[in-house]
Amino acid sequence: MEEFFYATVETATVENDRLYRTFYDQDKVRFQRNDGEGEIEFSLNDPSKVLMSHLVPVEDIEQLSIFLRDNQDIIQARLKGEWIEVEEDLDKFFKTPKWLSLPWINLSQVCIMLYGKKDKSTTAYFTLKRQGKRPWKAEELDRLEAIRKQMIKQVQAA
Repeated sequence: MEEFFYATVETATVENDRLYRTFYDQDKVRFQRNDGEGEIEFSLNDPSKVLMSHLVPVEDIEQLSIFLRDNQDIIQARLKGEWIEVEEDLDKFFKTPKWLSLPWINLSQVCIMLYGKKDKSTTAYFTLKRQGKRPWKAEELDRLEAIRKQMIKQVQAA
């Protein structure tokens, strides 16, 4: 397995934050606590799917899943031997499209259309992105624009 960036699990106090070493291969991503006290494996293609967990606190699992989602495209590109260019203007990826805050938008439907499912982990991930606490991926913003256009067409057809 190849090594990737460290993942940090934030806690109530910075002194208690936990570091995880990150390793990946074609199918899975393994996080090993830096202190050697636990490890967890996720499916690379489905970051909400835990393949194995040993001595990893429950509160860490969601943050590690989100870290994986945020970096999944970079890991997959590395596996293909590709280089990912990082955008200099990262602020645009933290801005949620304004139409998602309209009261008549069915956010559950948008979540399903965007990610293909609506489970607890996916909903939490979507909520963090809408609140501007996690960056949007460029392809997510493209899909959101397509969803917006599709919703407009549905309203016009009705």
